[in-house]
Amino acid sequence: SGLLEATDTVEMVVFNVEVMLDLLGGYPHLLQLSRPYALAFSLVGGELRNTSMDLDIPPPQVMMAMSLDDRLTYALPLLDSFDGLQCSIVERHYPVRRINLTRE
Repeated sequence: SGLLEATDTVEMVVFNVEVMLDLLGGYPHLLQLSRPYALAFSLVGGELRNTSMDLDIPPPQVMMAMSLDDRLTYALPLLDSFDGLQCSIVERHYPVRRINLTRE
């Protein structure tokens, strides 16, 4: 259900991209969001390919490599989810327990 757990300490994780694309094909919205991020990741990673370091690229660096339109595609739904008028997109997928901090 979207959770990936390691059963042992490893040096490298490999994903079968064809299988991943097949899985994402069933979720067109996620596929649409994943493409620009994957392209930006590959562009940033391509710059580091000839170095001896891991491709541990910080997500903000990948986001900044995306076009402004693609970044907005990510940001606008997140911003809309905090409007407070209805159950947010974030809360629908990750329910939170609210704590009342006011004193009586």
